[in-house]
Amino acid sequence: MSISTKTGDDGSTSALGNGRLSKHDPRIEALGALDELDAFLSAVPAAVPGTAAAKPRHDEPLPPDGDDIPGTAEMVGAIRRQLSETVMVFAAGAKPGTVFPAVDKCTERLENWIALLEKKHRISGFVSRWTKPASVSLNIARAVCRRAERRITETDNRGLYAYINRLSDLLFLLAVNEEADRRAIDQR
Repeated sequence: MSISTKTGDDGSTSALGNGRLSKHDPRIEALGALDELDAFLSAVPAAVPGTAAAKPRHDEPLPPDGDDIPGTAEMVGAIRRQLSETVMVFAAGAKPGTVFPAVDKCTERLENWIALLEKKHRISGFVSRWTKPASVSLNIARAVCRRAERRITETDNRGLYAYINRLSDLLFLLAVNEEADRRAIDQR
């Protein structure tokens, strides 16, 4: 089977459980932004000193909650697993206003990690530059995550709003963490 099916030449694309949709449909725009986010996140572990890039494995448990901050690569792997599950539910055609109990649990995990990182790093100003490969990669992922958030709000799937908003907060704090572990943060 060829990857070139030519079925999208008319400006439409196949949507899981939804037949075909226009490539500029808000749901397809949101899925595209989430796919882009995953692509940027996949580069982060390779940028973290002392780790190797790894594919997210869906059978691996998430890092435990607690007072210990997991490593950046470990957290990003967990985020990618959570994100792929979230995308599958969203892609399957979740109707506006759908509640996602599993996503709520993922949001709680992100909030726990955010709290731990906020205890470690007191941010008192705007971070004006990033100098380490991992922090640069995480900041790009954060910006793409914000775009995905804007696209998701166009679909009115409120069940994803908190998750994607917390995710961008966490990506920012992970960038701060990577930068601070290597040198002082330039804040203005």
